[in-house]
Amino acid sequence: TAYVELRSAYAEKDDEARRADSYSAELERVKGEYERAQRVAHVGHFVYWQKTGETQWSDEIYRLFGLDPNISSSLDDALQKIVPEHRARVERAISKSFENGEPFEETYDIERSDSSRITVRALGVVEGDQMVGTVRKLGDHDDG
Repeated sequence: TAYVELRSAYAEKDDEARRADSYSAELERVKGEYERAQRVAHVGHFVYWQKTGETQWSDEIYRLFGLDPNISSSLDDALQKIVPEHRARVERAISKSFENGEPFEETYDIERSDSSRITVRALGVVEGDQMVGTVRKLGDHDDG
């Protein structure tokens, strides 16, 4: 009867909703573990779209560069944190990677807002008009 079919359809929808809630909770749990692992390892990830200039950064990228994660930042904001003696080399490596499609790997120093300096290694690969990559902290500089 129509009543039985309707009840069955509602039961299926309830099951789907429970599965969706379960998947959502699992996704949040995994995301939290992933973010925690990045923090512990001092490794962040980024995506940069060359045509639009848009960037997407993990929270760890913001921490590494000493930038506020509540304020949208650009590739130029990150480049400005690279010490002047390394900046042009990194800019050339990024441009060359977009030109030839080859991955890039650069080690350079960042001066953060609190004037502390760290050394990082960036790895990036070009996929179409976007670059996807990681930045890993290698060490701190001791000014004393």
